[in-house]
Amino acid sequence: MKILARFCVVFVLYCFVTAGITSASYSQARPSAKSSDLAIGLLQLVQAPNTVMLQYEWRVAPVNSVALRAGFSTGYFGYTGFTVGGAYRFFVADSRALTGLSVAPAAEIFFLSNSALARSYTSFDIGGDAAYKWIFDAFSVEPAVFVRIGIAGGEGLSAYSGVRAGLEVFLGYAF
Repeated sequence: MKILARFCVVFVLYCFVTAGITSASYSQARPSAKSSDLAIGLLQLVQAPNTVMLQYEWRVAPVNSVALRAGFSTGYFGYTGFTVGGAYRFFVADSRALTGLSVAPAAEIFFLSNSALARSYTSFDIGGDAAYKWIFDAFSVEPAVFVRIGIAGGEGLSAYSGVRAGLEVFLGYAF
């Protein structure tokens, strides 16, 4: 467990430190025709009908983009809450920003409350994403795999502490 946590922290720091080096080494990539994408998390809607996850991504370099996420949930195990987070994506394997294979360090903050128990929790997650995005005209499809390490909130308790991994499929509109 500690080895995995250390590996994830080192990986995230490595990605941030080498961001300038990697974008310069892939400067020959073709620019994407689309510069932004607004998407909704499909699996979140199917697994938890009262939960919605939105993602807005924009190109910042030929092979880099920034993705911001926001989510809202009601009635999930008696909790209501929202999440905000983001990722800095590196497009690899001759991909260009917004299309193709990407990897990203990511972070999220969860704010949860349960009025019946008069409790609220805050959790901070760090980790990484791997995704592949296709854009068909203005329609985008993006399956993504994520791994997160949760850090407990102020009370030492958190609904999301520990290591978690999952899959999400984003459907969106590229412009």
